[in-house]
Amino acid sequence: MFRVSRSRFQVLLEDIGASEIRFYQKKKNLDVDEQASLEAKLLLPIKTLAYGVPPHTFIDYFQMSPEHVHQVDGLFGSLDCSHTIWKNCPKAWAGSYTGKPGSPSIILEAVVDYHMFFWHASYGYTGNIGDLNILAQSPLLERMVDGSFHTLENEASVVPFKIGDQEFTKCFFVTDGIYPKFSRFVKGVKEPITEEEKKYTAWQEGARKDVERAFGVLKCTWQFLDRPILKLKLSEVAMRTTCYIILHNMLTADRVMGDPRARYVPCASLVLSGSPMLPKY
Repeated sequence: MFRVSRSRFQVLLEDIGASEIRFYQKKKNLDVDEQASLEAKLLLPIKTLAYGVPPHTFIDYFQMSPEHVHQVDGLFGSLDCSHTIWKNCPKAWAGSYTGKPGSPSIILEAVVDYHMFFWHASYGYTGNIGDLNILAQSPLLERMVDGSFHTLENEASVVPFKIGDQEFTKCFFVTDGIYPKFSRFVKGVKEPITEEEKKYTAWQEGARKDVERAFGVLKCTWQFLDRPILKLKLSEVAMRTTCYIILHNMLTADRVMGDPRARYVPCASLVLSGSPMLPKY
């Protein structure tokens, strides 16, 4: 079903069929005998979103990297940013949106766990600003500062947790070296010397690949994000990107949980395998 599992497609089919959206309703009093089925009406936009090409194109090859559990409590996810090229950026905005890629681009900030599930996504930043400036404008930092993020941690009972003999009251994110020295941000040692520093930095760099892998999978699955964006209106681009991330999370939940109706739980696969070390979320 164009990278959507059959069980997830069936759920979408049932929910959309029960909705009152006019496009998906069977039209009455038409002179023609046949109409497009609900399945066809749903498959067409999914295929277009998946490949970013005309509906007649059909290429369906995709390989996902294996999962890796990092075996450390308190790790909420990996934080980073990714650019998408905006080919049809209005000329008046081109200067503001031209940055690292050399062409106008739009930036996505995201926090992703080891299953590649997007816990946080903030999109629409101009391509000429760096990760630090994006963080300063991010709703993620705002929730950290006003205490609402810590409130959610307490409500979810993911804190406190222990690493060795030391107790911590805040979950943390793995980031690259450009991010500030916040208590929640765990970065690698720039020039590791001792064996402990080398081992820690190797672990940190391995854990941080989660977000890079998620960006790659997201763009490979929904190729609209991996090709120069032709849409002119930023609001339409943002709505499409939001749609892709929601669909990506649905597929991730299906893969981890095995049931499209089940709520996503990051440690579910570990529970099924009987692993003694479960990351707390």
